[in-house]
Amino acid sequence: MPWFSRTPDRRISPRFRAEIPVIVSLVGDKQIASMRTLAGGISEGGLSLFPLPNVVVGDTVSLEIHLPTGREALWLNAIVRHNAAHCGLEFSYVSPEQRKLIDHYCRLQPYEKN
Repeated sequence: MPWFSRTPDRRISPRFRAEIPVIVSLVGDKQIASMRTLAGGISEGGLSLFPLPNVVVGDTVSLEIHLPTGREALWLNAIVRHNAAHCGLEFSYVSPEQRKLIDHYCRLQPYEKN
């Protein structure tokens, strides 16, 4: 197969399988909608969740992530990059301390090729 016919991998960092409880909050005009869900994948740059209702590509959401290897929840903001078969979230900003916790958790998980 010629190199130019393959689909490029657009991920900046590798994704790992995970089962992480997450609370997703979307701030609307008059209310805040929060929902509990489970992340099925994680990377240094974001999360993969089940599809989220009432969330569209480009929305910014707040995340409360409960890593099994951490003592306290991580609070991050993320941008919805897609919301079809699964919801892809890209972290807006990750502090060095948060990145270290995420990296540690990722190293303990199986690598996910897709």
